[in-house]
Amino acid sequence: MRIILIQGLGRDSLHWSPLLSILQRAHPSWMIETPDLPGAGVLYREKSPTKIRDYIPLLEKQLVFDSPHTLLIGLSLGGMVALKWAEMRPHLFHQLILINSSSRLNYFFQ
Repeated sequence: MRIILIQGLGRDSLHWSPLLSILQRAHPSWMIETPDLPGAGVLYREKSPTKIRDYIPLLEKQLVFDSPHTLLIGLSLGGMVALKWAEMRPHLFHQLILINSSSRLNYFFQ
């Protein structure tokens, strides 16, 4: 199993540290990746894109796609990016989980 975790605006990959430790202890064979978004973490000097779809190539540069069973998890802005990524490249992902994210699939109050 492969998991990609995408954090929200202004957060870096360290945001996932507590969860990452728990998952790695419980499932040592899982490959878990936490790429940074532009403007945070190792990409802190890069400008954040103004369009969600423009995050995708920047994330793909940080990852190697070799697993057909990839779970993509996104939090807040990361969820918006994950949804667009799965829409643009559905063949890359087996499952998608969005946490506290917005989309045009429902109204803001739902």
